[in-house]
Amino acid sequence: IVVDHCQGLHRSHLTCPVCGRESIKFDVFSSISLPLAASKEGNAIPLDDCLEKFTEGEQLDENNAWYCENCKRHVCALKMLALWSVPDILILHLKRFKYEHKGGGVVRSKIEDKVVFPIDQLDLRPYILGPIDDEAPPIYNLFGVSEHTGSTANSGHYTATVRNSKDANWYKYNDSHVGSSSGEASVTGGAYLLFYKRAKGMTKWGGMARVMQERGIDPRGALNTDQDGFTQVKSKSKSQKKKKKAKP
Repeated sequence: IVVDHCQGLHRSHLTCPVCGRESIKFDVFSSISLPLAASKEGNAIPLDDCLEKFTEGEQLDENNAWYCENCKRHVCALKMLALWSVPDILILHLKRFKYEHKGGGVVRSKIEDKVVFPIDQLDLRPYILGPIDDEAPPIYNLFGVSEHTGSTANSGHYTATVRNSKDANWYKYNDSHVGSSSGEASVTGGAYLLFYKRAKGMTKWGGMARVMQERGIDPRGALNTDQDGFTQVKSKSKSQKKKKKAKP
C-alpha cells in the first residue's frame, strides 16, 4: 500500500564542472522536503516558490563533493533535482527548522514565516519531468495538515487539521479535543506537514510499483538511504534474477 500510494520518484542530475560528465539516477521518496523560499517584505510565501526552490540547481561544495569517475577525483558538481513521477498520496514537508553552529554547539531554531498553500487544485505539472497521465493528472486536493506550535525543534506542541472523507468537513485535533475547523484555518506559520490526495484518477492500487518496474527498479527490493536522505531502491542484477528463476 505504501509503495503503490505514497511513493514517487525523484530524478537527480549531476554534472561535472571539469569534464562535463553527467550522472542521472532515480530516487524513491515517500515525502518531499521543501526548503522555505525567502519571504518578500514579510509577506506570506507561496507554496509554488518553495517548489521552485526545491527544483533549482545546487552547486555542491567541498563538504558534499561528488566523485567523478572520469576525472577520478571529487568535484563541486552542479546538482539538479526534479520530480519524475508522483504518488496518489502526496506528503509535503516544510523545512521549518534550521540548525546553526554557534559557540561550539548547535542552535536549532524555527522559521515561522507563513506559507500559503492551495486547499484544492495543487498543480504539480510544471515540476514533473516524467510522462504525465492525462487520466490521472498530478493535481491534488488537501486533506490534512500537521501544525507545530513552538519556537524550537526540541519543544512545542503538534496539532492536526483534517478533512473528513465522508462529509468533507474540516476538524481540528488537539490532543483529546476535536472541534470544527476549516482548510483555510490551517494556513498558518506553524503548518509543518501537508497531506494531499490526487483529485482525479486515483486507483485502488495506485500504480507506483508499475512505474518503478518500467525504470528497471524492484519496488520491494533492498532499501538504502543516500547522503541527501533519499531512499535508493536498487533492482536485482540479471544473475540474481536467473538464479531465482532456476529454483523449482
